[in-house]
Amino acid sequence: MSLCEFHSQGETTSARSRPRTGSKIVPASSQVQLIASTLSLDRNCHPCDGATSAEAPHHHHSGFALHSLKQESMVGNLRRFLVVVALSFHSVFEGLAIGLQQTERDVWYLFTAVSIHACAILFCIGLELVTSGVRVLNLVLYIVILSLVSPLGVVIGILVTGTVQDLVVAVLQGIAGGTILYITFFEVLDREKRKETGCGIMRIFFILLGFSVMVTLQAVGE
Repeated sequence: MSLCEFHSQGETTSARSRPRTGSKIVPASSQVQLIASTLSLDRNCHPCDGATSAEAPHHHHSGFALHSLKQESMVGNLRRFLVVVALSFHSVFEGLAIGLQQTERDVWYLFTAVSIHACAILFCIGLELVTSGVRVLNLVLYIVILSLVSPLGVVIGILVTGTVQDLVVAVLQGIAGGTILYITFFEVLDREKRKETGCGIMRIFFILLGFSVMVTLQAVGE
């Protein structure tokens, strides 16, 4: 190979290795800048999409929790009102039993028993209302009502002696007693059972002790 041919071949190879004048080669740095600008434009077009998607479930959950709290508060107020109504019926019939007695001895005997029983009932219902977070005004109103219904029952018993049929009294007593039993077993005792603090065996012991004392007093009274 002559020197001229070698020089010509080198120029041809250099010409092939040089890029063409009409083609445009985009550097890698320019591609990165293009992608970054595209993403930035997309974020600017939708600036609140991420915040909305993150906050929407939170607001929905907060609204649902607030609605649940309001509903639980209404149910709790209704339950406490039913407790007062049931105990009022019970106290009225206790007073009615006193007013229907024929002798002074029987009147004083029932008066003492009902007074002791009423003290225990009012203490328990007062403690129940305080622990339930009832407002002071409602608490005082409930206690005043429960304190007045027993004397009201005594007055009614004195006024209607001999005029009320035993069947009517038995039906009303059954309604009041059933309501109190439902509240005792399905409201008070059920809530105490679900508490995680305290000793469960001691709770059962005192529950059985209370029932035993009441059964004993009932048997002695008869």
